[in-house]
Amino acid sequence: MVTSINLISSHAGLTFDAPKDDWIIPSSAKIVAEHYLTTSHNFIEAIQKNWTDTSLQKKVPFFGQQMPIGSLLLSLNQHQTHHRGQMTILIRKAGLSVPGIYGPSKEEWEKFGLEQPKESTFK
Repeated sequence: MVTSINLISSHAGLTFDAPKDDWIIPSSAKIVAEHYLTTSHNFIEAIQKNWTDTSLQKKVPFFGQQMPIGSLLLSLNQHQTHHRGQMTILIRKAGLSVPGIYGPSKEEWEKFGLEQPKESTFK
């Protein structure tokens, strides 16, 4: 997730300080979190300095097709969301408490004094 921010946005010519080598496995989750925070901050700064509403309509090559920069940003957002979902499942399978991302997680409901959502009976 850290390196994909730079990888995807670089297709639109955006440059900023971020790790580029995604094959190096970090030695701790703390390092991943620190790099993600720094990369995200640098990415937002680069967008604010370099792109306007008009430039978001400019088409750039992205994996074999011409795509508006605004759509490329949407793809990046969806890519990040997809991987957050994967991590949620892995965290739960490891028996850990999932943090709320877009509101409280199932595990956080009790902290708010609410009854946890029931398992779905839909099959």
